[in-house]
Amino acid sequence: MKIAKIGLDDSYPEYIQQKIILSNQIALVIGLLVAAPFTFISLIHFPDCLFTHDRNNRMHVYIGI
Repeated sequence: MKIAKIGLDDSYPEYIQQKIILSNQIALVIGLLVAAPFTFISLIHFPDCLFTHDRNNRMHVYIGI
């Protein structure tokens, strides 16, 4: 897996290279299993949180808390 070997250098000792590969794999798993679904779900609900409609069904952008 090429993405797991990003940041490796032949001058690093073997145990450091293994730690780099492990941390890259963990980051990939977190990115795929946590961040990607969160982003997808947020994009679905984002318009509901940002845009509001008044009584005349005109759209307004909600700015603020």
